[in-house]
Amino acid sequence: MAQSSTFRPTVVSEWESKLINEKLAPEFLGLWFKMADDGVDAVTGKQALAVALRTSAQYLRGTSNLTEDACFDQISNDLAALIHKYQEQNVPYYVISGILEIYVCELLGHKTKPEKEEPTQIPKAS
Repeated sequence: MAQSSTFRPTVVSEWESKLINEKLAPEFLGLWFKMADDGVDAVTGKQALAVALRTSAQYLRGTSNLTEDACFDQISNDLAALIHKYQEQNVPYYVISGILEIYVCELLGHKTKPEKEEPTQIPKAS
């Protein structure tokens, strides 16, 4: 597969996009707000939702045995090195986390078509 410097977001059907954006995401946000109302720190609630997302991979056929996949190891190592690079530059975790969250959403897919004003280029490491 040829390498490309352009990130290609995953496109979903209109039905899936509406379900994700108009029903499911608001329900997850509602849970997050409820946790905050119950005294859970907003960041802790977000961390819990991230753990739930990561844990869900164990239940999906395509991602249940990722640790046995050489490509998974390579991508994991590449991302860890990139994250470490920015940590060494004292970039706040919320900036690093925020950009990763954006790309995870784009990779999983939640729109019927990419928006032109959103970034579609992965920043190149210098």
